[in-house]
Amino acid sequence: MPHEQLPPMEPERRYLRIHDSPTEPTTSKPLERELLYGTRRMSKKVGPKKKGRGSKSKNDPTEEALEKAQKDVRAFRDQLSRTVLLAETAESRRQTAIQEKIKTAKELEEVRHTTQQHTAFMVTQNEMIVSSLNNKIEKLEESLQKLNEMVKEKDDALEQLKLEFSETLTERDLKIDRLKMQLSTLGVMCEDAMLQAVEKLTNKLSEDYQLIHNNYMPWSQKTLEKIELEFLNPPFLDAQSTEYY
Repeated sequence: MPHEQLPPMEPERRYLRIHDSPTEPTTSKPLERELLYGTRRMSKKVGPKKKGRGSKSKNDPTEEALEKAQKDVRAFRDQLSRTVLLAETAESRRQTAIQEKIKTAKELEEVRHTTQQHTAFMVTQNEMIVSSLNNKIEKLEESLQKLNEMVKEKDDALEQLKLEFSETLTERDLKIDRLKMQLSTLGVMCEDAMLQAVEKLTNKLSEDYQLIHNNYMPWSQKTLEKIELEFLNPPFLDAQSTEYY
């Protein structure tokens, strides 16, 4: 905060002061001082003459001049006293205003100094806080970078596992398809072999049966009809039914 510029001090003015004692007036003009003292001496030496009882009063020019001079001196003293009082009042007000301005300037300087100290303290404190926060941020950034690297490694490992799993699934599917094809081929081959074997066996049995049937007949035609009838109807256990021949 810039210092408040005070108005330039006026050169000290010396004013004449009228003393309270009426016997010692002070003035800066020799003629007036001489007039005052001369009038006072005249007032002591020359007094109004006592008039006789029977004599007429006569106007004395000297006495009139003295009275007029005394009146002028009193008027001048009153005017001078008023002028000096006004000058002293103005000077007192000016000095009071100057003192107030000086006091205000001192207060402003003190406030400026206090503000500067407080600002410097706040700046230092904020710089310390910012430095601490920067250190914490750097540590957090390092930790975050390490975590990112770990996450990247985990992602790479996961991608590798996914790739291996996909390859395993593909290989498994290929194996399953290959085994299915093999089983299907083997099934077809077995089915064909079994069908051929069954067909051969059936043909062989049919041929053997036909051969046996043609070459060997244990029962007669009549007995075969009875056997057929016996299977169709429940048998009767009697002597006649047991006779086949």
